[in-house]
Amino acid sequence: MTLNISCWEEDHSNSGWYADLRRSMRDTSRYCMQKSEDLEDHSEESEEYAGGSALLSLVGLVAKRFAWLPDLFTNEDDLVCERSFGISRQGLLNLVARGRSAAAWSSWSFDGGIEGKHALWLRASKPPTSQGRDL
Repeated sequence: MTLNISCWEEDHSNSGWYADLRRSMRDTSRYCMQKSEDLEDHSEESEEYAGGSALLSLVGLVAKRFAWLPDLFTNEDDLVCERSFGISRQGLLNLVARGRSAAAWSSWSFDGGIEGKHALWLRASKPPTSQGRDL
């Protein structure tokens, strides 16, 4: 049997809201930059097109910079530590043989340093079978 165990630190920032804000600001920036290029293509026709192109470029640049700001305030969840274990059939039988006493529990320590220290406690039991066979 194999086990893969991950311990995560949950942060409480509203990352969905920040992600939507970043996406909106980047979309606005792309739109403004594209329209600025379109106006630049027609700038020979009128000076107003050239002025509008410069303004849209500025708005696009500001939107792009503001899209970066939420990254400073977003604290994503962090993977503290991860372990993978393999337990043989005999190892499972040994866990089952320990019974229900306090000594029956096996523990593994996850030391994530400053992220925290965690312990996993595991106990095994054998389900009843109608044929009376062993695991």
